[in-house]
Amino acid sequence: MIQSVSFNRLMPNQVRKDESFVVYTVLTLSRNMAGYDLPMRLEDKQKKEINSRVKEFLNTLPDYENITDITSITSKDNELLGLIDREILDYEIIKFLGGKSRNVRIYLENRAKYSITTNVYDHFYLRTTYLGNGIDEVFDTVERMSILFDEYFVPSFNKSYGYITSDISTIGHGVKMKFLLNIWGLRNSNNLENIIDTLSSNGVYYNHNPLYDRTNFMEFSFAFQPDKSMIANKIMFKSLIERVREIEIKERMKLGDKFSTFNIVKDYNDFKTTVKSANFIHYKAFVNIISKLSIVSFLSSLRDKEIVDLSELINFLLVFLRDASIMLHSNIPPTESFIGRERANMLKKFFNISK
Repeated sequence: MIQSVSFNRLMPNQVRKDESFVVYTVLTLSRNMAGYDLPMRLEDKQKKEINSRVKEFLNTLPDYENITDITSITSKDNELLGLIDREILDYEIIKFLGGKSRNVRIYLENRAKYSITTNVYDHFYLRTTYLGNGIDEVFDTVERMSILFDEYFVPSFNKSYGYITSDISTIGHGVKMKFLLNIWGLRNSNNLENIIDTLSSNGVYYNHNPLYDRTNFMEFSFAFQPDKSMIANKIMFKSLIERVREIEIKERMKLGDKFSTFNIVKDYNDFKTTVKSANFIHYKAFVNIISKLSIVSFLSSLRDKEIVDLSELINFLLVFLRDASIMLHSNIPPTESFIGRERANMLKKFFNISK
């Protein structure tokens, strides 16, 4: 029997919901100021002006006391990777840090609700992350910030095209969503190709990420369409995701009889024993066990009452899945990886407090 545990103190301060289907939800807002070129064409003097103006703007926000300039913190590799791991910062930020340039600023809301960077892709780039299905939550943050920005500045805007951004796919609203789905039902069915076609026909595109090859996870992106309002985009997207979720649940139920709960629980117990002595946690160990635990959690709700809901444990491991995948991107050798060692220690701690 697998026991339920409580370990919220080990989790990032983000709300968790529906993680068995939507692993994480990220929404970004891009804005530029009228009278300035895009950052890649700006001189340092102008970038400094933008930093100064953004800082003044942040001081006017209702939650300005909870916003911290963390630019200097990210000079430490482990701190930077930790923020990227949890999708709080975009991985591409690494390109803009270091060197002689000091004109990229990074701000973080203290509860990790959102981050703001300046002079990267655009003058102002907000990223809000929700671990699980947080479409409403991330939308509310982005919508509120877009209104406040547009009231304070004169944004770079064209009557025909809308807000002008460096990413051509976001010209219009300047809003883009990225999300990760755990679709072990569809992955093992004949409907996957049809679902991907349906999503793409509605503007939701599959992002091929080699890290998720041969797993049950698939990453997608959706840029808000300029011919619809912000709220109309959200409603359309939520409806589409709900349809996919319904199909995923049906496919999981079809596959239910094909999985041996006993064998999966045995794999879980073997994993638990292994990580207690591990000095380093590798990415592939996560994707395998998370997939199996997701199946066990779902099947237990259908037929085996002795196996409790594992959603908290799955969420816990999903955070570390992100850590390990970013660590691979960073080209840090496993034997020298602070991140890999730290995650091994935290997993040991988790299993020590489980009951």
